[in-house]
Amino acid sequence: MLQWIAEGEEDWIVVEQPMASDQRWDAAFSGMQWVGRRSKRGQQEQERREREELDKLLEQNRLRVEEARRREAVEQQEKELERYQELELLQRQKEEAMRRKKLEEEAERANQMKLLGKNRARPKLSFAIGLK
Repeated sequence: MLQWIAEGEEDWIVVEQPMASDQRWDAAFSGMQWVGRRSKRGQQEQERREREELDKLLEQNRLRVEEARRREAVEQQEKELERYQELELLQRQKEEAMRRKKLEEEAERANQMKLLGKNRARPKLSFAIGLK
């Protein structure tokens, strides 16, 4: 990990990492190693790279959010389609049950008419015609 330490008009770049025991500095700088100076052009280049890296991270984050929204929309659409199909199935079952009930009622009426001896196939006779 790089750490920048300002010193006058120039900055020093140091790396936080353990050093070999024979390269130790005094206690204040223990664990830091001098790497070099950062020039203005180097500083601008570093800032540009950091901006590019940040832009790249932002773009990756935007793409992840977009993909998550897309997946959520697809899941919602699938749930709605499943619910619609369930409602269609329930409606068909209800209509089928009503149709069967109607057929059963008609069959029951036909059975009752047979039991009572009244056949609808016979024409109705009017008693009023024969009394004149």
